[in-house]
Amino acid sequence: MNKARDYKLKNILPMSSVVQTYSKSWVEYVESKNANISKLPFWVMSAARSHGLLDQVMVLLWTDNDGDIYGLIPVRIHNRTMTGVPLRTLEVGAGLVAYHQDWLGICDVPDAFDDLITYALDNRCDALHFSGVPHSSHSFEILLARSEDAFSVIHGNGEISPVLKIDIDWEGYLDRCAKKWRYLIKKMLRSIEENPEIDVQWVSRADNLDELFKYILYIEARSWKANEGTAITPDSLEYRYYRYLLPSLANAGALAANVIKYAGIPVAYNLCYLWNGEMGSMKTSFDQSHANLSPGTLAYCSSVRYAFEQGAHTYDFLGDRAQHKTKWTSHMIHHSDFLFLMPTLTSRLARTLRGVYLPIRCLFQR
Repeated sequence: MNKARDYKLKNILPMSSVVQTYSKSWVEYVESKNANISKLPFWVMSAARSHGLLDQVMVLLWTDNDGDIYGLIPVRIHNRTMTGVPLRTLEVGAGLVAYHQDWLGICDVPDAFDDLITYALDNRCDALHFSGVPHSSHSFEILLARSEDAFSVIHGNGEISPVLKIDIDWEGYLDRCAKKWRYLIKKMLRSIEENPEIDVQWVSRADNLDELFKYILYIEARSWKANEGTAITPDSLEYRYYRYLLPSLANAGALAANVIKYAGIPVAYNLCYLWNGEMGSMKTSFDQSHANLSPGTLAYCSSVRYAFEQGAHTYDFLGDRAQHKTKWTSHMIHHSDFLFLMPTLTSRLARTLRGVYLPIRCLFQR
């Protein structure tokens, strides 16, 4: 894409309209930036539909006269509270499920941040919110720089996500591992190969999804999450989200889910995508009653090795760091949230109350 050509910011368009008109260009734009798969139109649409927010998501779109995309940022206006004060907030990325949110940084538009500010003010917003911004991204650089001259900014730490960078073959990776961890991985993989009662079933096609969802629900109901009320159930929002997402993921040739079975019974799963050389683990769980088999570790071992076999350059564990993830890698992606307050009466009130509340809270926490 030639950046010297003229581009313009089109009127803010509804999400569904942009997908209908610019879907192919949107995919090419994301691919050209080597951005995360969660920036693709089908992913954003799936997240919006499952949350019942499709009619609220708008898109800032910068294109040239030929329709080539120079920048694209989904947004949504909603209310959030700060110290009890409701703030009308422009949410960059629309507040939808996505990974490593670098919407601003991948734009070939120097004034994209100013356009966001203008849109927020034109719509009487009190705040502009960026969530899940990777510290290694251009978005992070831009937001740090713009924080210096902003009216008021609240900068908070976000998730720290483990990521395995694949720059060697599987055997070479094992050689790098600590002795005990290397032994455990080999033991797990050997049990898959030698124990006839343990089987790994891979799911990548849309016509196998009904079976996959049955396995997921079966395992989730028997996982530790069931006792805490966080398991995926047929009436949960998370189930609806994956029901929308996985068919599109499969049709894009990017679904790479595995299910560990013992004696024909599903005992663990790892729901992954594999796209553009990156494999990401979106969701995993195991049946507690078979904990002696370490089924969760079996699912990860099978999945990570698969990434090596497929020539991936990255295995992204996604979400926040946890011990079962950090055993695989010491490389972390740090994220931050930025809340830019607009110079409105409401945001001034919220900022003032926050300035009073925080010292009092710190006093009582001593």
